[in-house]
Order: sequence, then C-alpha cells, then structure tokens
Amino acid sequence: MKSDILTLKEVAKYLKLNTITTYRLAQQGKLPAVKIGGQWRVRLSSLNKWLAKKEPVKRISRYKYSRGS
Repeated sequence: MKSDILTLKEVAKYLKLNTITTYRLAQQGKLPAVKIGGQWRVRLSSLNKWLAKKEPVKRISRYKYSRGS
C-alpha cells in the first residue's frame, strides 16, 4: 500500500476481514478511523498502533476434561 491513508476496503484487506466488519468497527468507534467528506479513512500508523495495543486471544480447549476416564 503506497499511501499512509487507507480506505476501509484497504483496511479490510490489510486485516483480512470482511469489508462490512471494518465499516461496523469504524461506525462503533472501535477502529481508529475518521470520516472525511462522507468517506471513512484510516491512517496506517494509527492502525498499526491500534493493533499493537490489542491483546491476543487465548485459545481455550473445547474439552476441559479428558474423555474416557
């Protein structure tokens, strides 16, 4: 991506998310996005800082107890 300013479609591709999900996150204020002239924009540096602050999700096994005990 050449520009530091991304569209939500570019953000979706960058994050490997559905475009609708990125629009929803922007509308909810959960994504560091601004609306300019009716269109959402995200600064790449802000997006990377936002990602760095996110804590990784800990995967929990679906099986708490071993089977067949």
